[in-house]
Amino acid sequence: MRFPSPPTAGRAPSRTRPTPIEALNSSALGRKIVIDSAEILRRQATTLPTLGIFENCRSTAGLCPYNVVLTTSPDGRVILAALEDGNAFLYSDALHTFTSPDGAFLFKYSDLLVHCIGSKNQAGLWEPVDSCESYFPVCDDPGTQGNNTLVCFAYPRDKFEDAPTFEAATFSVADISESTTERDCLSGSPDWTVDPRGSGGIETINGVKFKVFEVGGAGMSQSLDGHVYRSFHGNKCYELSIRMATASSGAFDPGTINEFTKEDENEVQGRLKQALNSFSFLK
Repeated sequence: MRFPSPPTAGRAPSRTRPTPIEALNSSALGRKIVIDSAEILRRQATTLPTLGIFENCRSTAGLCPYNVVLTTSPDGRVILAALEDGNAFLYSDALHTFTSPDGAFLFKYSDLLVHCIGSKNQAGLWEPVDSCESYFPVCDDPGTQGNNTLVCFAYPRDKFEDAPTFEAATFSVADISESTTERDCLSGSPDWTVDPRGSGGIETINGVKFKVFEVGGAGMSQSLDGHVYRSFHGNKCYELSIRMATASSGAFDPGTINEFTKEDENEVQGRLKQALNSFSFLK
């Protein structure tokens, strides 16, 4: 496991037993303690930039502004923090934080979502396939030249395994290397099928303006609906996307399947928009 700071800087709370209060008492240890988010499959940990409204820094030594005592719930999913000024807060990992490897951006995502990883054996394939692939690509944007998907999270397909019209849905962040100017970036892709009714507007996400495009595709009783958000930031063209792939109910014998309802769609979209709405540039 690769940590951004020496492991001795703090001890991660255990998920199998509560952490003794004194184990995370920065005053007792006399050194800085931070909380890292660990991705076991990638063998990588990222220091959380903040804990809600609080800085991720616990020490009376050095630059940290306060001393704090931490203790966890029995399952390790909730941490109680008591600050020396009398304030207290709960930190829950129900929402995880993804920080890009280059430290350029972060967003928060539900622990329900699946982290899609590019296959080492087949270019353009995202795994796990059952949640990250469909007839129409949902992690990549094949209609855009120079598209480089930096990260992709999917709603788990097995949550609607009895509704086969739902195929896949993702939130992704991409770097469009071919768009080297703001004008090119905000013009979108000429290969998209754009719905003008939902395109051309500007949406502000955490202080940054993004141009919105509503894109889609259809064929072989399959369809793709997507909302793409583009911003030219730090001399790079960033593309945030929410894409959902579905199959036509007419492709199945009447009465043999459960419908993917509007309520189901709202649940999926809500989880993905949670990640979109928390997106923030760090530099």
